[in-house]
Amino acid sequence: FDAVVDATDEMCLVGFEAARRFWPGKIPGTPADYADIFRMLTPCLDESSSFEGALMLRVMAEENLAERTRFRLELKQRKQERLRGEAEERKLRSR
Repeated sequence: FDAVVDATDEMCLVGFEAARRFWPGKIPGTPADYADIFRMLTPCLDESSSFEGALMLRVMAEENLAERTRFRLELKQRKQERLRGEAEERKLRSR
């Protein structure tokens, strides 16, 4: 498992550097800004080439996918916490 995670992180880093060279000024931030979401998207790639990684990073940058995905995940987590709290509150009231 560690080898897969390390390979994905390496692909993100290489893809980030390649994307910055292919499209100067189009890829803001650092590899760390994309790494977590890149890991989530990697299974969507047919092959694990650096070129596909670079293309994925460009799409992520253009669509602001990393920030949008983190925001959605945060909203989902808050909703789950709220629903758990409401369920706990209903449980306490029914006693």
